[in-house]
Amino acid sequence: MGALSDFVRNPAFESALLYAVDEKPDGSSGGASNNDSYRTRDLNTILVNDIEGASLASNRVLLPPGSYYIEASAPASYSDSHHLALFNYTGSTYECFGTSEYTDSGAGLDQTRSFLFCKVTIQAATEFEFRHYTQSSRTLTGLGVGRTQGSPEIYLQAKIWKVA
Repeated sequence: MGALSDFVRNPAFESALLYAVDEKPDGSSGGASNNDSYRTRDLNTILVNDIEGASLASNRVLLPPGSYYIEASAPASYSDSHHLALFNYTGSTYECFGTSEYTDSGAGLDQTRSFLFCKVTIQAATEFEFRHYTQSSRTLTGLGVGRTQGSPEIYLQAKIWKVA
């Protein structure tokens, strides 16, 4: 098998996982988007935390020193061009950027997700935020439209594996 199967079977990915989401009540939207700027995404619920010393508070993930592989995605709606980014809050730098996406700011009801994949290595405990750039602003629904389906609304999803 190729390198991808080796990567998927890597024992480091079987433990040391922090999985956090932005979970809102059924029917709630993801929040407002900002015109031509970044907005910190809500991140409020830990589903799994197997990384000793990692935590979540005020939409920020605190990670202890080490190397991490990160996968995240988040939607935008009515916001034209958009992308997700990982922001190193402690160091005030953007570490990596998600896929460039587009969702029409006009009358059409569409929603697309930006996907982020990256590896970061930190030497000291560091706080990270997920930020979302949107070209156009939209009150309440720019960062996702609630659907009222009898279950919680999940917007940002972030999986962080400590790999070294």
